[in-house]
Amino acid sequence: MSISRFGIVCVFFRAAVALHVDNGQLMGASDIIIGDTFYGLAFVDETCEDVFGVCDTSSFTFNDPVSATFASYALLGQAFMSTGIYYFNNQE
Repeated sequence: MSISRFGIVCVFFRAAVALHVDNGQLMGASDIIIGDTFYGLAFVDETCEDVFGVCDTSSFTFNDPVSATFASYALLGQAFMSTGIYYFNNQE
């Protein structure tokens, strides 16, 4: 009789967030993971209606306090963090 052992190895990886920086100013980021979805972030000088077409709470992905808080923590942890080169979360 032979006994076989099977092991399952789960590998979790996180793609690196790409920060879009121009002259030391954060302009956006890509590959931000919120839940199980990748998102992009861009700071634009436009109105809500210009960017999204409709500016209604129900049109946004994170349209309730729980999901908005979850998304904001993801931004703080992935996009607005100091990298050693850039300091985006300081108080200066």
